[in-house]
This record gives sequence, structure tokens and C-alpha cells, in this order.
Amino acid sequence: MSFMVSAGAREDVATAARFYNSRPGRYGAAFKREFAGAGRAIAANPRMYPPVEDGLPEREIREFYIDRFEQRVIYAIREGNVIVFAVVHASARPESWHDRLTTDIPPEAPQ
Repeated sequence: MSFMVSAGAREDVATAARFYNSRPGRYGAAFKREFAGAGRAIAANPRMYPPVEDGLPEREIREFYIDRFEQRVIYAIREGNVIVFAVVHASARPESWHDRLTTDIPPEAPQ
């Protein structure tokens, strides 16, 4: 199974790291390490993590939750591939990442 991180998700990680670096403690590097660990865990067993509650029924979309930073790593499993397409804070409005499905995830192949 291949594993990739979309450009949008990479930007989410960079934005979050800048935010955490602007706070006392400067935790941007720690956040990036946590994200890298999440990526390794997802790649090792992508179906181990739960489907998102605010997902779309026709897509297999799951999330890995980074407890320390309250961030959701949202990814799709498609045709043997894992694609991380959003990293959002748990306080973000539900479905805030849905627009990424049309830009960062290839459309479903006809069955």
C-alpha cells in the first residue's frame, strides 16, 4: 500500500507548526514529530483507525487523532493507496475539510 501526503495537508502541518512556534514553549518541531509518527502508524495499518464521523458514506475516510495537539489527521484509503489530505484541529467545524476531496483526492473510478 502506498502512502502519500497531499500538498494541502503539508500546508496544514506547516501552518500548525508556525502557530505552535508562536506560542510559549515553541512546540512547532514537536508537532511535526507527532505528525511524522502519525504517518508511520497510519502507513503500517491504515484500517486500524476509525472512520471519520463527518465523512461521506461513499468514501473510506479515516482519521488518526494526535492527542497532544488535538489535531485530526484525515486520510482516504483508495485502491491500495493511503492519501492524507487534511490536518485539522478538533475544534474546527465539522466538514471543514470536505472541499479537499475534490482537489486532493482523485475521483472514484467507475465500477
